[in-house]
Amino acid sequence: MAEKKIIAVVGATGAQGGGLVRAILSDARGGFSARALTRDVNSDKAKASAKLGAADLGNMFHFKRDFNEYFCGVRNLEVARALNPALQNFDAWLAQNKARIPLG
Repeated sequence: MAEKKIIAVVGATGAQGGGLVRAILSDARGGFSARALTRDVNSDKAKASAKLGAADLGNMFHFKRDFNEYFCGVRNLEVARALNPALQNFDAWLAQNKARIPLG
């Protein structure tokens, strides 16, 4: 079988993240594994994710510290607009679409 792709789940011990980790790990035929990122890797919920087979546990604050500059650079709006000139700010969008907005 091909190597499974890893999905990093931030907040893996919360209601949403925990459910996502359990769904990923319970799909035996799926091509994915989970990397559980949580505030406290020593919590009971984090340990339960590890027992289910999460690829590894990681502290999401350390992850943010280590990758913050990279991800913020990727989300830079000026870079995004340069790559996709059709992206607009709200004022430009409003100027184009104000006739379509029902007022009153």
